[in-house]
Amino acid sequence: MADYRLYLIGPNGRISRAIELDCRDDAHAFEVVREHHLGVRGELWQQARMVGEIEPTRGGDAPHS
Repeated sequence: MADYRLYLIGPNGRISRAIELDCRDDAHAFEVVREHHLGVRGELWQQARMVGEIEPTRGGDAPHS
């Protein structure tokens, strides 16, 4: 399992919260992020590598990289 971290970005553009994720690969990490039903912008990282930006979910919108 690879260590991922999801940073939630507040309205001021700064990190408001970090969520630790243990996922086997990038695709699995995005699946886990979708399960969180985020209403805010976020960034998905694996250590020092940015995997993708996450837009707020609204009725099934998917994260993108």
